[in-house]
Amino acid sequence: MAPLEKPDSYEPPYSVNSTSHFAYEPEWTTLQLISTLKCSKLSCGQLSVFHAAGSLEWNANERNEQYYEAVFRITAVHPSPRIIQLPSSLPEPIEGPLLAAFETFWNNKQLCANATRQAVEALLDFHGAPRLSAKSKRLPLATRIDALIKTNPNYGELFDLFRPILNAGSHGEEIKTDTLLDVLEALELHLDAVFESKIDRLGELQTLLRNPIGESDG
Repeated sequence: MAPLEKPDSYEPPYSVNSTSHFAYEPEWTTLQLISTLKCSKLSCGQLSVFHAAGSLEWNANERNEQYYEAVFRITAVHPSPRIIQLPSSLPEPIEGPLLAAFETFWNNKQLCANATRQAVEALLDFHGAPRLSAKSKRLPLATRIDALIKTNPNYGELFDLFRPILNAGSHGEEIKTDTLLDVLEALELHLDAVFESKIDRLGELQTLLRNPIGESDG
């Protein structure tokens, strides 16, 4: 995604007017960037609306020259580009929450983690982890993951690594961007292993390569 034209920063009037205040500090400045993005892939051409919020921050270069620098943080991209690739055969109960996670990633990491958690809950359904207790009460995420660990340790242990980050979203705790991206990347590899046929073919090839003797074309 790239801007159709170079966006110019905009300082709204309330920010400009703040400079007349007797206690004004440059850090009070509020800046905005609004632009239209277009996918550079010719076969796509998707348009998205982009918004970033900015401020002035004190900085220094390698020569220790100090200055104020405009720094921007992306707050919205709609429609949002997919942060990870999703298999074409992905069931909607898993795909829907992930698309919501991509939308909320830019402005609310907690909401993004919550949406990712919904996708993981749907994945647990797909893997056969029980959703309800013997008394028909909904089981907590940790209990469902523990059940999956017993039937499929590899998948269950991966989901157990996701659990503290996804719980942080529900509890309103701070979530680091890099950590959330690590979860999404690991989830991408898991989805590829589960829903893409390439992994099945790899297993077939591994079986053939274990017993190569006797197969000769002459």
